[in-house]
Amino acid sequence: MGAKSAEFASGTDNVETTHAGFLFVGGTEMRLQKWISAAADAQYTVIRGILGQGGLSKDVSENDLGGVAVRIRVILGR
Repeated sequence: MGAKSAEFASGTDNVETTHAGFLFVGGTEMRLQKWISAAADAQYTVIRGILGQGGLSKDVSENDLGGVAVRIRVILGR
């Protein structure tokens, strides 16, 4: 699969980079009533060394891509 570029992009706007990273996910679900449940999960993603080559990420010394996501759900039904 080849890299895609925008028609209006200059030569330095198109970047093709790959890095390995980690993804950690955990969660739980519990029944509160006969027809109501609650669920929560968290996700942590990290890809080190992918940023910081140029632009704003270099200016603010940011060198990894990722972060934390937390989701809470109310489930209706069986």
